[in-house]
Amino acid sequence: MAYFMSFIKGVAALIFAGFVLYYGLGYLDRCSGFKGFLASLVLFPLVLYSAAYIAEKLTLGKLGSFGHTVVMVLVLMCFGAIYMTKHEKREIASLQTAARALGLNYHSEFKLNPALAKNPALQRGFMPMVKDALAGSYRDIETIIFKYEYEKLSSDYPDHYFRTAVVFFDLQVKLPEFYLKPQSLGGRIFKKKDIDFEEDPKFSKRYCLTGEDPKAIRNVFAVQQRQALVESKNKWAIGSAEGYVVIYADDKMDEQIKPTAKEIGAYLEQTWLLYDVLSSPVCMSR
Repeated sequence: MAYFMSFIKGVAALIFAGFVLYYGLGYLDRCSGFKGFLASLVLFPLVLYSAAYIAEKLTLGKLGSFGHTVVMVLVLMCFGAIYMTKHEKREIASLQTAARALGLNYHSEFKLNPALAKNPALQRGFMPMVKDALAGSYRDIETIIFKYEYEKLSSDYPDHYFRTAVVFFDLQVKLPEFYLKPQSLGGRIFKKKDIDFEEDPKFSKRYCLTGEDPKAIRNVFAVQQRQALVESKNKWAIGSAEGYVVIYADDKMDEQIKPTAKEIGAYLEQTWLLYDVLSSPVCMSR
């Protein structure tokens, strides 16, 4: 009977801890600054203590230290699943709110059309993933915002990269095909197809620019365009092909922005200003 009661206590504690964690994470999201820090100090040690207590009750003290540890890990995995469920629901709700505020439509799954999928800015690494897209019209231009993730090998282990990509498509704007990305150390030493601007060493040091039509690309990247990219606080990757222009911040491994209307709106405006300044030479030449 004592063993049975111990097991029941463990199950009850697991259910109770699950509820506390689920709603505690919601409270933690609403906290910020020092208040959020204090809430974290309370919540996370409580999770570890609860996992140890639940494991002890569920194993009935009969599985030894190894069995206790295994059960504790399984309990923590259950807590992790609760966290991921809460996080995903919260993020989807936030993206849906942002989409409504910006006059766009939210798509949890989004498949790139063949022309867009070939864009050089979307040819990074391996195992690419596109999800959580906001699509519609922004400033009367067809626009898509989505999470773009990929992996790259670093030594023996793959590194996961996170980007928030913005796509603009306007049939009236005929930009040449090009690919702009932050200049790497290796790129500075072994320059091959890089389109250099001897009159603008700051730009050439900051960015690597490639494409099949250097003359047309140089016409796009005039003084004003290069200055906007050099003076921006972010380093950007920009790919132009088949009428699609893909833009995303490209400096750190994780460049995804927070899924709020304020953050997405500000980022969208940043990328649109870059698109506008790059397309202005083409528009003026028509």
